Amino acid sequence: MLPLRNQKTAPTEREKLQASYVNGLAIGVGVVAGVGPLVNAAVTGTLGFAIPMISLAGFGISYYLHRTATKFLKVTEDDR
Repeated sequence: MLPLRNQKTAPTEREKLQASYVNGLAIGVGVVAGVGPLVNAAVTGTLGFAIPMISLAGFGISYYLHRTATKFLKVTEDDR
């Protein structure tokens, strides 16, 4: 039989997994909403006012998600 997992580390690992998921979302948003409009504008040759604003908003949301995951892990460290 396999040994039982340490019950003290299970919540920490669960929180790390959740923070990793949020960081994955942040990367996806950064690529799709941040870089995607710029690549599309470069390919089509049309760069209006809205494209850089959409790109900045995408990078901003990505940064916000990353900071949220980081704060989530810092709270976890403080609880120990």
